[in-house]
Amino acid sequence: MTLSIWWIRRDLRLHDNQALHAALQQNAAIVPLYIIDPKLLKSANVGEKRIAFLFGGLRALAEDLAAHGSRLIIRHGEPGKILAEFVVEHDVAHIFAEEDFSPYAQVRDKAIQAHLPLHLTPGLTIHPMGSVYKDDGQPYQVYNPYKKRWLTTFDTNPYNLIAVPSRIPTPTHIMSEAIPETPSLPSTVPFAPGETEASKRLSAFLKRDEFAIDGYAQNRERPDLDGTSQLSPYFALA
Repeated sequence: MTLSIWWIRRDLRLHDNQALHAALQQNAAIVPLYIIDPKLLKSANVGEKRIAFLFGGLRALAEDLAAHGSRLIIRHGEPGKILAEFVVEHDVAHIFAEEDFSPYAQVRDKAIQAHLPLHLTPGLTIHPMGSVYKDDGQPYQVYNPYKKRWLTTFDTNPYNLIAVPSRIPTPTHIMSEAIPETPSLPSTVPFAPGETEASKRLSAFLKRDEFAIDGYAQNRERPDLDGTSQLSPYFALA
């Protein structure tokens, strides 16, 4: 059996994960690998609450993986170097990750693809970045025209979700660093990290009798109403 890395970035979930699914299609043992990148942790866009949410999500993912016969492997350092070491030390055949679109991520991934077997899958967005342009080929700057083109361009039938795999075969001999200990999110932040919490919030938003998804267009800009899904943190890291 070959060995594939599922390189986890913003996809801290097992359900509907195209990178994990692609890795499993290789009939391979899977290494669920999260690399703690010092450059991202030191970014001006990252604060204590975001880091606490991230590491809490990693702990939740580790528990979910253990329930499916797997383990979360943690490394700390520059991603390209860490992955190169893994490929050599463990004879890795493939690296799968969901494509990211930030400027940093695109430069990073292009450099890694130049010398390592990194395969990028969809999954971060519903449709690929740049799929919806104006007739002149330029990106939209106003939301409503963009929305209309989005709806007329793509099939609006339900998306075929990928089920959580029953088992994720993972080697037991590969060492993992510990998830860093950080203060938990304060009680004033009502967002428990993890995929399970995200699923509960989505179900509640879809089933809620009042101010649910059917009323989103009217209630989303009413701060006095509970009219949104409250899923934003999970879209960023789930």
